[in-house]
Amino acid sequence: MRLGKDDEAFSEFREVLRVDPRFARARVGLGMILARRDRVADAIQEMYEATRLDPRNGETHVRLAMVLYQGGYYTEAWQAVRRARNLGQQIPADFLRNLEERSPSR
Repeated sequence: MRLGKDDEAFSEFREVLRVDPRFARARVGLGMILARRDRVADAIQEMYEATRLDPRNGETHVRLAMVLYQGGYYTEAWQAVRRARNLGQQIPADFLRNLEERSPSR
């Protein structure tokens, strides 16, 4: 059951961050769980913190873009997409199509 695994992972990420609040990958994991729980504002906060802690990780910028999209922040999602691309990260085509439908790139 996914909810049980998410609950377990949520607790583990929180514990890791209690010990090491600068562990960006744990923030990404926590952010993704928060997004699945429709706690988008909290997810965005975690993702922004992860990109601040590890600004050269293109995948983190992609995840940030996805959460921003979920929250309806399309301009900011495009900014995260551009940062990810500048870092050489590929962006999932289906995500780009969805984002383009909501807000054409500028």
